[in-house]
Amino acid sequence: MKKSRNDVKRQWRTSIARVKKGEYLSIGVPRPDNKGFVYRLGYGYLHELKQYHDDPLAIIKAIIANFPLSWTKEQARTKLDEIFKEKKETKKEVLERFKGYEVVEKLFDYFNIFNDCSPTKSTTLKDVVLQLIYQRIKNPISVFNTYKTAKKEKIDTHSKNSFYRSLDYIAKNKDEILRNLNAKICANTNRKIDVLWFDATTTYFETFSREGYKKPGYSKDGKFKEDQIVIGMATDENGIPLHYKIFPGNVADPNTLIPFMLEIADIYEVNSVTIIADKGMSVNRNIRFLESKNWKYIISYRMKAGSKQFKEYILDEKDYINDGGLIYKTRDIASSCNKKRINGHFRRQIISFSQKRATKDKNNRDILIQNFTKKMNKDNLVSCDDLAGSKKYRFSYVSQFKHKTRKHTYVNFWSHKLCFL
Repeated sequence: MKKSRNDVKRQWRTSIARVKKGEYLSIGVPRPDNKGFVYRLGYGYLHELKQYHDDPLAIIKAIIANFPLSWTKEQARTKLDEIFKEKKETKKEVLERFKGYEVVEKLFDYFNIFNDCSPTKSTTLKDVVLQLIYQRIKNPISVFNTYKTAKKEKIDTHSKNSFYRSLDYIAKNKDEILRNLNAKICANTNRKIDVLWFDATTTYFETFSREGYKKPGYSKDGKFKEDQIVIGMATDENGIPLHYKIFPGNVADPNTLIPFMLEIADIYEVNSVTIIADKGMSVNRNIRFLESKNWKYIISYRMKAGSKQFKEYILDEKDYINDGGLIYKTRDIASSCNKKRINGHFRRQIISFSQKRATKDKNNRDILIQNFTKKMNKDNLVSCDDLAGSKKYRFSYVSQFKHKTRKHTYVNFWSHKLCFL
């Protein structure tokens, strides 16, 4: 005789929803009359779960049959993952085949980057993101090639779409992920975010579609025919990134600072900070914005963009101080807009001269002149393409400096410019 619904033992059960993509499995606690569920949680598509077992439905039914009815959804998911998703390969085999993967996995778990992020039904998110991070460190390639590599090397391969969906999830939860990373670093180190180094750069796309943030703009890679995006980033005093923000490719560098800093203040609850930036951010509206927030700043300034009076002040040899070869002088000026609208703040100008930097700049100028001379035609003219090539050579020359020289040059970057404090 067939048992009635009420006679069946009450225990965790499965349910299948047939949707366009396939059969989606959920587990849950049934109601006392075994009609419907008190609560349930989605666990994944059966065809994706087959990577762990050939008959995932039967295995999962057997596992959850012994789950206490008092367990929460989180407890049930954690235990089911622990038992059901046990890797087919032993840990030793995995470590032997993929050197460094265990370190990445431990760091991933340590930082717990998805804590408090939006809920997801994906059962593959962690594995996919781990593979993306591991491949980025091992050998940076595209998302699609990462998927193909994982498939070729017979890692626990997930669908191609799961790789792209993971990027959507990360983009949606970017701020929370960055907040989690910062909180973990601050909790275990003496990290300070009261001094931040800010800059913006570009990255281009070889694509035939112009959509979203991809726009034509000034390319720092020299790829003026390609669409690009602008990336703003702030790092701490150790050069470790704190935050980044994406802008459309046609946004100029000076227009990135204000929205970036407003986002920093909102996410990290920053009330007092000193911003260090290069001359690309040195426009009056940015400085006035920082002053309105009572934030300090050190921003390089292009001397040749200054007024005649300002240049005369620089060339005046009075009041310069020689400190171990570094020659400088300072003065305080009232903050104004077009020599009007005084806001009560004062800016400290620091004018400095470094012989080492002067020598380096002279060498760079000589290289440009030599390249220009070599590329001249019989009419003493150089084409635009050849001229751009000379500029690229300059950057190639700088990149050939030894590590110690590059580091020393970067440290001295702030000692040869005019800065506002």
